[in-house]
Amino acid sequence: MVALLALVFSLSPIFLSAQATALPQVQASGQGQSALASPQGRRPGEDPAALLGLELAGSFERFGLPLKVYPLRGAEAWQDDVVFEYSGGFSAFWFSGRVWQLRFSADYLGPVHGVSLGDGIDDVVSLLGQPYIHADAAYVFNLPGRGYPVRMRVLLKEGKVQDIYVYRADF
Repeated sequence: MVALLALVFSLSPIFLSAQATALPQVQASGQGQSALASPQGRRPGEDPAALLGLELAGSFERFGLPLKVYPLRGAEAWQDDVVFEYSGGFSAFWFSGRVWQLRFSADYLGPVHGVSLGDGIDDVVSLLGQPYIHADAAYVFNLPGRGYPVRMRVLLKEGKVQDIYVYRADF
């Protein structure tokens, strides 16, 4: 992780110039509004679990430079992450040089495994089945396997999906 942070911060002039440059607009399918996207106009898509394990070069190639990069402290040192925040409402969480978790929040316009921001929990359960874990306003669902366990955590606010996380459960 230290090496990843060193690389990221050595590129900080590039990140600053990327923030100052207007990014191209792309039309979100099925939406009447445009959304910011990476220079390549790519988004994680319906099955973002396919991006788990992505390396740094692949991330830059697919999504361009992130708008923000910051460390996220865990309760233990081994739980520290580096977060790349992209336009369009998604973030990639890095550990040991690979993406281990993706977050989808407010500005994300597409579905994630059929679930969209703003859906009610009944809609989510009808798509994904009963949750693996339920605690307060958080629901965790098992997703189809990829040779390692993948889960989706859905956080609710006022009964509606506010954030979606897709992650490797073996980290």
